[in-house]
Amino acid sequence: MPKSRLARMQDIGGCRATFADQDKVDAAIASIEHRARRGEAWEIVDIDDYVTERPRRDGYRAKHVIVRKHGLQIEMQFRTVVQHNWAELVENLDKAAGLGLKSGRAEDWAIDAVASAAMDMRRYELGEMDRAQLVRDLNSSLKPILDLTDGVTIA
Repeated sequence: MPKSRLARMQDIGGCRATFADQDKVDAAIASIEHRARRGEAWEIVDIDDYVTERPRRDGYRAKHVIVRKHGLQIEMQFRTVVQHNWAELVENLDKAAGLGLKSGRAEDWAIDAVASAAMDMRRYELGEMDRAQLVRDLNSSLKPILDLTDGVTIA
């Protein structure tokens, strides 16, 4: 069914790995690239770098490696623990408040709020603030969204 949505999907399967820091993410991807060049692993179709090359407006950060083996494509997502925590937080807030963040229907104010939270979490990841400050900053950055969720706060 070459004209179906399924046939046009970049990947039909996927996996996600989280690492302590960005250096470990990059080392894992470098290892996959090295093994692919030697013919020991999957063929690399594409690498989408949402950390340095193409950061998203909403603050999403990760690296995606699209690989092919036996004619099948798989997307591997590589994130730091902090990047993963941000993504999970945004997904849960999106579900709770029905903002359309995952579907691309969110209004600018909501995108700006989660982008600000991503910056807060990045500063924490870099050691520029402690956990208590992170919690205060997240509650401030996400206040417009948290106000829609019946008094939920970040603790």
